[in-house]
Amino acid sequence: MSTRLVIAAAAAVLIVPAGLLTGVAIIAGAAGAMSAGGLTAAVAACTYAYPDADRLADTMAALTAEPVQVTQWDRYAALIGVDADTTAWSDSTREQRDEVLDAAVRNLLYTNTPAAVTTPPIIWWRNTVPDDTDTTWHTTPVPGWDGDLASYLSALLDRYATAPGNDWADHDCTAPAATACAQPTNLDAILATIRHLESGDDYTQHSHSVADDGRNNSGNPTGAYQFLYTTWNRHGGYNEAFLAPPAIQDARASADIDTILDAFAGDVAWVPVAWYVGLGGARNVSNGTWSSAYTPNPAYNTLSIGDYQARWLHHYTTIALPAAGTAPTECPQHGAAAVAWAETQLGAPYAAIDPYRFGTPAWPGGARTGSRGDNYNFPAGTVVYDCSGFVIAAWRHAGVDLVAQYGLYGSQAFPNSPLQEIDPAAIAPGDLAVYSPNSNGVGHIVMIHHIDPDGTVATIEASPSRGVSIGALNWARVTSIKRPHLTTDTSTPVIR
Repeated sequence: MSTRLVIAAAAAVLIVPAGLLTGVAIIAGAAGAMSAGGLTAAVAACTYAYPDADRLADTMAALTAEPVQVTQWDRYAALIGVDADTTAWSDSTREQRDEVLDAAVRNLLYTNTPAAVTTPPIIWWRNTVPDDTDTTWHTTPVPGWDGDLASYLSALLDRYATAPGNDWADHDCTAPAATACAQPTNLDAILATIRHLESGDDYTQHSHSVADDGRNNSGNPTGAYQFLYTTWNRHGGYNEAFLAPPAIQDARASADIDTILDAFAGDVAWVPVAWYVGLGGARNVSNGTWSSAYTPNPAYNTLSIGDYQARWLHHYTTIALPAAGTAPTECPQHGAAAVAWAETQLGAPYAAIDPYRFGTPAWPGGARTGSRGDNYNFPAGTVVYDCSGFVIAAWRHAGVDLVAQYGLYGSQAFPNSPLQEIDPAAIAPGDLAVYSPNSNGVGHIVMIHHIDPDGTVATIEASPSRGVSIGALNWARVTSIKRPHLTTDTSTPVIR
């Protein structure tokens, strides 16, 4: 999906109940969230965002010769009805220790926030889950493991993710969608929208025709759908599109729309992208090679790809679909849209490294060093984020490009940004909370996910210890609340 949408279009969203704060701890600098077995980031999100207690206990049991040390036995033996004062660890059986591990993992997974794959093992070896100011948690030693807690968790994530049978159905999980919701596909409405934006419904539009100007760098678009001269390619025996009758232009446009829909699984929101930059260009946007903030052929075009798509979808959903007798899907808007898309990324790993930290392009494979010296190693195709990259990506999917519109690129730019300052009492989903720097001088930016009736504020964010997850707002570090706004003008047609 393009990264700037007014109305997002795709499949179902992973909605996390307010009372179940799920997330996943992915380790900054650790050896990756997936093995080289070809798992995609979408699979990782589903796998990690819905932890399986039995599989997690089995994974922990396989990583060290004795996962239940004296400390763990004394702390958790009561969970299986054994008094550790009466039955010491040295007197326990292997079966009892295995039973303690199983019971403790289940207890820790479902009674702590976040309910992440790494929550039980972190507490198991370290007693507590680190907060966002703790910069030493990863160095905790793990008995029986040749390395620290960070490397242990890396191996655990890899083994957990690649266990046999670990798939969508196993977790009753819906694959994360690219965006928040799907719009109906109506060919008449699609044709009407393209005509409106491209030519103002003028089948004879030929301001850049070869007949008038000769070949030029505009591509010589003509007709109601502004077919480029080379794309039209004397279709139907007509040298240029504007010379063909409306029925011929409509039929050619319909065939091209079918090709686009086939290429993008029927997602109508890709039609404007492909119409604007071609099918190859749309694939470049899809795979992250091109940013949606890119304006193609700027000598003749004034809109970025994302702006064009946003304007197109606005007309399609508010005018063209109703005129064709089809009701548009009610989709989240603005902050709600940013949150809805962000939920589809639960479980994605954290990596503070350009250019991958915005989710696109996907990780190319292998090890790389981030801007702060952290080492990252993920399989090719993994989608990763850092804190600012994640909120920028989320708001791009809601129609606001914080980079293109406000010059915001990293967390350090948000405190003094031109974004609207919000009274904390008026905080709403999608707002951005700016955190003060931690002891290492590193700032943080999080997005508000929801506010409970008692006033507790939940966030959705990308953090080094949890990856993309839902957690609680740390008011002690909040310096300001910012709110992006949609600025795309959708009032006038685009004639190129």
